[in-house]
Amino acid sequence: MESLLLLFVFILVLQLQLGVSKVTSYNCRGLLDLCSYTRPRSRPFLVATWYRPTDSPVSLFNEFEELVNKVDAGNWEFFLLKGINVDIMVDTTSANAGKLKHIFDIYGLNQLITEPTRITPGSRSLIDLCITNKPTKVARFGVVHLAISDHALTYMTYKVQHERAGTIMIKSRQMKNFHKARFLRDLQEKAW
Repeated sequence: MESLLLLFVFILVLQLQLGVSKVTSYNCRGLLDLCSYTRPRSRPFLVATWYRPTDSPVSLFNEFEELVNKVDAGNWEFFLLKGINVDIMVDTTSANAGKLKHIFDIYGLNQLITEPTRITPGSRSLIDLCITNKPTKVARFGVVHLAISDHALTYMTYKVQHERAGTIMIKSRQMKNFHKARFLRDLQEKAW
């Protein structure tokens, strides 16, 4: 529910502030929500939220890899947020972490968050991720620890290039051939 709310807020900001329109929406077994968007005179980009239950099999990553393969083949910008439930800060030897890092390596994905996103009295883990294939398009990213949950809010903001207002004409005069005496004479001859 939390990831859907974040996706809704993100969609609203995109549509109201940036003139972005939603193209398609895809839901994979209630776990992965994916929306593609377009901007005027730009390529489409994909925004996704994914919740992977902790008890799900490693084979679930195969569906994720298929999606990433299609994104890579289309050369789309891809932004994924939320709870993949693989602690990549500590758990580097498990099958889940190995499969996830394999996907990251093959498709050039970057995981931006480096600090723990779930803090309990007995543990600190990095399980809520911000993943993208275009880190240069991310202006900011981070973690906000909220008192209402042991999961922190992860975010990333999209870097937007503003359109220019139009052509600016600058008039200038070349003073290379300026003759002071002629200029003063021309001023005296004018009837003011």
